[in-house]
Amino acid sequence: MSTVDTPMTENPDALLCAALLSGLTYEAAAEVSGCSRSTVARRMGEPGFRARLDRLRAEALARVADLLAAEAIKSVATLAAIRADASAPMSVRMRAATSLLDSALRYRASIELDARVTALEDALNQRRT
Repeated sequence: MSTVDTPMTENPDALLCAALLSGLTYEAAAEVSGCSRSTVARRMGEPGFRARLDRLRAEALARVADLLAAEAIKSVATLAAIRADASAPMSVRMRAATSLLDSALRYRASIELDARVTALEDALNQRRT
């Protein structure tokens, strides 16, 4: 049985990672995973453990980003429906329209900034080589 297939109770690293990823302090993570605070601190100083924790954190954040993207799509659809609803009060339709425009402008600015940063990074990398 690999460490991936091992239940958390049989894999102290998995339990410790789960505790830390849930936002627990070193003390609380130590208690949950059955070790001491000094063991948690020592493990956090080990590159292999830290890399595993960082990878798990990145995977969790990627899932959060996917959920946020899905909710953003639903939110835009809701705002568009409110804006198009002739029976809604004009003030509500105006707020929905303004919110849509503001979001579109912020999104465009973010995309443009990302493209500019990428271009600068590429130019810097070319100068280095």
